[in-house]
Amino acid sequence: MDTETVGRDYFVTTERETAEENAVLFVNAFRRLGIDFADIEIENPCTGCPRKGHRIALGRISVEEAGDFGAKLETALDELNELRTRRKAPANT
Repeated sequence: MDTETVGRDYFVTTERETAEENAVLFVNAFRRLGIDFADIEIENPCTGCPRKGHRIALGRISVEEAGDFGAKLETALDELNELRTRRKAPANT
């Protein structure tokens, strides 16, 4: 039996670190819009099933949360569309 001590890398793989970095980016982007997925988690790869990589599970949201999140996304997209329209409009000189 191997009795050598282990470090953090014994549990954390490069794939896991990448999943964590991407999950943090995802969560922070939605938080900027006022949306928070309270039950979000990173799922480890499934052994014995076709999915090979880590997955980000958003958890469950209520019908009310879905409506709130949808409204916040629509507002942000409307604002983005307005900015895009302004950029395309010729400047008044």
